[in-house]
Amino acid sequence: MELDHHNSKEEWNGKAWARLPLCDNAVRNTSVNFGRGIGVTPQCYDNPAKRTVTVYYDKYQEASNSDTMSLCEECRKGLIKSARRHGYKVK
Repeated sequence: MELDHHNSKEEWNGKAWARLPLCDNAVRNTSVNFGRGIGVTPQCYDNPAKRTVTVYYDKYQEASNSDTMSLCEECRKGLIKSARRHGYKVK
């Protein structure tokens, strides 16, 4: 996926500007569901994606029955709570 103004933001890292990917649940990330995110509450505004999280919907943890997302810490915690409430595994 190419980073552009729809799915990333620029931050100064001390030497140069770097383009960081946005959280998949971010309001400002308009490449995922037109900015409505993945449905996790609370929804962040423009946090950079720090972790890759996979949700498995069955007990066998098959790749065909899972979703993988790049999330910030705030949204990752909300996703884990929601997924466990519905009986799904998160890694």
